[in-house]
Amino acid sequence: GFGAIAVDAAVAMAQIYTPNSLGEFVESPWFGSDDAFGLDLAIPDYDGAGVTDTLEVSSLPGGANIEAVVLEISVDHRFSSDLAIQLTSPSGTESIVNPPFNRSLDEFPLIRGWQLLSNAFYGEQPNGSWTVQVVDLQSDDTGSLRSWRLRFYYGDHPEN
Repeated sequence: GFGAIAVDAAVAMAQIYTPNSLGEFVESPWFGSDDAFGLDLAIPDYDGAGVTDTLEVSSLPGGANIEAVVLEISVDHRFSSDLAIQLTSPSGTESIVNPPFNRSLDEFPLIRGWQLLSNAFYGEQPNGSWTVQVVDLQSDDTGSLRSWRLRFYYGDHPEN
């Protein structure tokens, strides 16, 4: 995990580690539309349900284990800092890739090709239905989800 290191276990593993035995690390192609403005899904104003869209990933190897996922997203909204963006994996893991009221977005009403990386899906399989949700948490402004796509960084983790 991300806690204290078990030093004895780490030393024992290092003594039997074979260099280059972790498997190949791969960057996938993009999954989703290459068209930066292929969607025009309205983001409901001040609505906790927001708008969702789903993408099917099916061509990656069955033994692929996710290291990281990159979401590239384009959104039109007058106040982008009003938006929360969540990505959900086929196994149901949810990652808030942009928290609401992110003031660094105040000057960007048109988000184009914004890339957000998440490690929340570490060890999961990439194939299946991925869902993005965009929620507007402040009233008086509307917008639309224009495009999104995914790239996976994965490895084929062999058994020890």
